Parts: sequence; C-alpha cells; structure tokens
Amino acid sequence: MTTKYLIVVFTLFGLLFYYSCTEDSDLDFPDFSKCQCDTFARDIVCGSDGRTYLDSCLAACLKVDILMPGNCRDASNDSNDTLRWPIEMICIPIVKESDPQEIRTLSDGTVLYQNQDGSFFRGTSNLCRCLPPSTLISTPSGQQTIATLRIGDLVWTRNVHGEQVIRPIAFVGSIAVPQNHQVLHMVLDDGRQLSTSPLHPDVDNNPLVYLKKGSCYDNAIIIRSELKDYGGERTWDLLPEGETGLYWANNILISSTLKTNQL
Repeated sequence: MTTKYLIVVFTLFGLLFYYSCTEDSDLDFPDFSKCQCDTFARDIVCGSDGRTYLDSCLAACLKVDILMPGNCRDASNDSNDTLRWPIEMICIPIVKESDPQEIRTLSDGTVLYQNQDGSFFRGTSNLCRCLPPSTLISTPSGQQTIATLRIGDLVWTRNVHGEQVIRPIAFVGSIAVPQNHQVLHMVLDDGRQLSTSPLHPDVDNNPLVYLKKGSCYDNAIIIRSELKDYGGERTWDLLPEGETGLYWANNILISSTLKTNQL
C-alpha cells in the first residue's frame, strides 16, 4: 500500500469521523479525495456555501470562499454572532473593489464585512452616506450649516404631493469617517454644487454616485461628478419630520439616510 494511498484513506476516515460526530446539519461529505491537505491541522472554517470545513485548505481545494473562521453553526448562534468580530463604528465605503465587502447581516442588525487581507469586522451598513459640516441647509430663517442644526429646528422639506413645506428636524446624526474617506463633488449647470459621501441617497433613494456627467438632476444638468479626498473627521445628516425625508443641501434636493435611524 503506497504512502499516497494511506494518506487518502486516513484523510477520508478522519473527515468521516468528524462529520459523524458533529451535530451540525450544514455538514455534508463532498469528494475530498483529490485534495492534498493536512487534515490534522483542524483549521476549521465556515465556507460561503454555508458548510463547515475541517480546514481552509479543503475549502480552497473545492473552490469555496471562506466566510469566517470557526463553525458555521456558531455564526448563527446569537451568543457568538456579535462577539466574534470587533465593531468598527466608522463610515464603511463600498465603492471600489479594494473597499471592505459586505458579507451578511448579524443578529444585532450590524453587518459583517471582510477586508482585502481576509480579516473580518462588523459595522453598520448605513454609515457612509453623509455630508460635510459646512453644507448649507435650507431653513425658513435662511441657509444654516448642517453641523449647527439641532432636533426641533425648522427646515424646508418636500412632502408626498411635491409641495415645499416647513417641518421640524426629527433627528440629527454625525459619524466619524476614515482618513482615506472620499466625497463625491457634483456640479450642476446652473452653478449649484454639493460634496457628499458617494452613497448618500438622491430623491429616489439611489446613491448619488450613480449620477454621471450629463445626467438630469433637480431641474439641471450635471456637468461634473468626481471623487475627491475628504480630509475631515466627521460627516453629518438630518431627518425632517414627514413622509419623504427630503431636504435641500446647498440648494440641491436630496434624501436623508436617517429614515431608518441607522446613522
């Protein structure tokens, strides 16, 4: 009996023993016979297919991405769900391929992300959609910077009938952003311009970054839309009372990210 044959036999025996002794319903028995892996490493990982693998080598052999270290059953256990990964309460951009990728929503409403280096962290998926503190908000008493506004202050909004009405602010939020945070600088052909996080929603709740040069927006044509380094430490947003969450920033109508209070 050759050494290679013995390795295959012991590999399959070890895997069969592991699967037969686990209580996980997500485990099955794929064909590992062609995998050249050290089954005694016991580097247990959860695959993106929802199955638990004895080590990362076996998962890679079957071309399965690794969702996280550990057992898939533990990932759905509320007692471990939010404790396994550190919380990152900062803006989490998902614009470029090099940005963290959203994996799934955890039991406490936060989201599991994976960095390009393979490490995991959790945060809130609605953190990267806000405005610089100097952004001017349209209010009955004139333009005021968003960083100076408070709950109860009056602002202009647009209701479901398309009418411009005055409503008090229901919520104001601010969040820290990473040093490499970028903002979208948008310029309209009538001279209005706005800098905002790329994922901030427009009036139709689509990310503003989706609007390209030449697109029509707020009764004007976009003549420039480009990403720029931010340089600031925090961004702001507000939510007017009413059904729409719309308000004017630098005289441009946009939507609030705070309609679900996730800032």
